[in-house]
Amino acid sequence: MTNKEYLSQVYHLELKIKQLQLRSEEFERLSNTVTSSNYDGIRVDGTHNQEAPYVKWIVKKSEVDNKIADLKKELERLKVEILQVIEKMENEDYKNLLIMRYLDTQTWEKIAENLYCSTSTAKRWHKNALNILII
Repeated sequence: MTNKEYLSQVYHLELKIKQLQLRSEEFERLSNTVTSSNYDGIRVDGTHNQEAPYVKWIVKKSEVDNKIADLKKELERLKVEILQVIEKMENEDYKNLLIMRYLDTQTWEKIAENLYCSTSTAKRWHKNALNILII
């Protein structure tokens, strides 16, 4: 795993959490909908599901919410671990740049503005910081 891939884990985990939150919201919406019986189809005698139709969506939402909670704990642990790695660096500009880029997920323009430098300088510092970072 390269230094960049190691640091990018936070972004990817946050993205996964956001996707699961959207799925949870969709399950919430589906659990609140009311369905009606279908009398047009051919009736086949057999086992009929006795549960209310919204129950499966509530169960799925609960499972997704539990997974989100677990991923949030993992995200916090990962942020602390990455911050400890970054803090070992000597150059304060490099530290700040890596924190802004990988923990705060800021754009290059915003990072350059915060560091009072050009975007190209910020990208050059980023390259240098990745080269000297020790995981």
